[in-house]
Amino acid sequence: MLTRRHAFLLSFLGLAVSGPGCVITTGAGGYGGTSGVTSGTGNGVTSGTTSAVGTGVTGSTSTVATTGTGACTPQTGTGKSESACDNMPNFPKMCAATGGAPDAVTVCHNAFQVLYPGQWEELEACFEAIPATTDDTCGSLASGDINTCVNQMYAHACTANPNAATKCTAQAQACATSGDPNFATAQCQSDLAPFSDAGINAFLSCAGGSNATCANLESQCYNQVF
Repeated sequence: MLTRRHAFLLSFLGLAVSGPGCVITTGAGGYGGTSGVTSGTGNGVTSGTTSAVGTGVTGSTSTVATTGTGACTPQTGTGKSESACDNMPNFPKMCAATGGAPDAVTVCHNAFQVLYPGQWEELEACFEAIPATTDDTCGSLASGDINTCVNQMYAHACTANPNAATKCTAQAQACATSGDPNFATAQCQSDLAPFSDAGINAFLSCAGGSNATCANLESQCYNQVF
């Protein structure tokens, strides 16, 4: 799996794009995944194996519990409601330092809109296992804990998502036709692997309205959509 750029988890809150872009059409999707090694490179996440015991976060003794599935997490999920994001018992309703919701709650809501239900449920369940301390929910460890959960979710997602593969390839072709053949096709396919049709469509909408160069288009729109 290609490198995740975890700065996107918080950057999407303030990112906006405008101007002309390369537009492609939307379609249907797919999913899959295998459990295995979870690797992260941003915001203090240390590389390690995902298991029933847990995944370590650097900078503290806290541990985010994870569960190795041994197989693809079903894309359909169990029908869990988005309201679970606001009812996670380990998070306060508001962070005293910022006066806003904890970042994990915000990411949870956004992920509900763009991920397959099964992948969102896995992410939300991991968020529920984050220690209920101020540092982990609202402080210096919050970003690393979020990224650990995202790494786990991606580790269980197949790299093969037919809709993502088709649309990322089409976007690369659109860029090449426009004279800028530098779209990150493989990174796009990897990043969008757990994305639902709605998530992929949101990515394409961003690409169609962005004035970024094709070399930067994938990372910019991934950051915005997720």
